[in-house]
Amino acid sequence: MPPRRKLPSFRGPLTETFSDITWDEQNRLAHEAKRPTPRFEAARRADWSRAFKRKDTEHLGPPDRFQALVGRDLGVAYAVYFVVYSKVDGHLNIISIRFANDAERQVFFR
Repeated sequence: MPPRRKLPSFRGPLTETFSDITWDEQNRLAHEAKRPTPRFEAARRADWSRAFKRKDTEHLGPPDRFQALVGRDLGVAYAVYFVVYSKVDGHLNIISIRFANDAERQVFFR
């Protein structure tokens, strides 16, 4: 078995500042066809003032990509999302979003 590549650890909680959240519509349709929930729109309702993030080392090149763990208080539960995005001209461009796995949820709630 090949050695497992180590990823940088998440830093945070940090506040991510931006003017708007956008995405490529064709990319969104392709992602939501494979994984219908959560929808990309969930990134707009997430609390970006408490984000855990790291640079995406799997996809290099401009613009830089980041991976983030962000949450949303639903009142009776707390949804945690794993989001891949780039930041261009003050806009967060969502590349993908999914629910965080157990290990990622542990990082978010530490």
